[in-house]
Amino acid sequence: GKNSMFDYLRKRPMLISAIGCCIVSVCGFYSEIVLFLAAVIFTVFFSAAIIKGNNSMIIALCLILLAALNCFLTILKIQNLNTFANSKASITAVACENTYKSEEIYRSEIEVINSVSFEKGTRLYVWHRPKNLKSGEIIKAEIKLNKISEDYKASNYSDNIFLSGNIISLERTGERDPVLSAVDSVREY
Repeated sequence: GKNSMFDYLRKRPMLISAIGCCIVSVCGFYSEIVLFLAAVIFTVFFSAAIIKGNNSMIIALCLILLAALNCFLTILKIQNLNTFANSKASITAVACENTYKSEEIYRSEIEVINSVSFEKGTRLYVWHRPKNLKSGEIIKAEIKLNKISEDYKASNYSDNIFLSGNIISLERTGERDPVLSAVDSVREY
C-alpha cells in the first residue's frame, strides 16, 4: 500500500534523486516558478535530512539542487542569447549537421568557433540558400539573428540550440573539422 511505497522510496535516495532531477529539469524549462518551488521544497527536505542525520538523503537532495541550478543557468543563457535577436553577428563556425532542403531554403545546425558576440561552442540553427553545407565544414558568415520559433522550441532546446538566424553572406574557408568530417564520411558510406 501507501506506506510500503514510501518505505521503498525512503530506502532508495538515489531513486528519489533521479526522479526529482527529471521533474525539475523538465518543468524548469517551462516555468521559472517551478525552480523557485524546487528551492523551497529542497530547503525543507534538506533541513529535515540534516536534523535526522540522513547522509544519503542529503546527497540525493544536493543532486536535485544541482539539476535545478543547471536549469536556472540555462534559462539565464537563453535570456542572454535572446538579447541578440534582431541583430547581426559575424562568426566563424563549423557545420554540425547536414543541411536539409525545404522549398529551396536550406537549414543547417552550426557551432560557433570564433565570434565577438558569442562564446565558443554556442550552437545556432541557420537558414540559407542555396549553398549546401557539409558536416565538419568551417565557414565565415554574417547572420541576422532571431529567437527560436515557439513551434520548434522544445526540439531545439533539447539540442542546446537557443537562437536561430538567416545567413546574409557566407564564405567557405576550405577548412574542415576532422572529427565531424570523419563522422559525416562514415554516415555517407
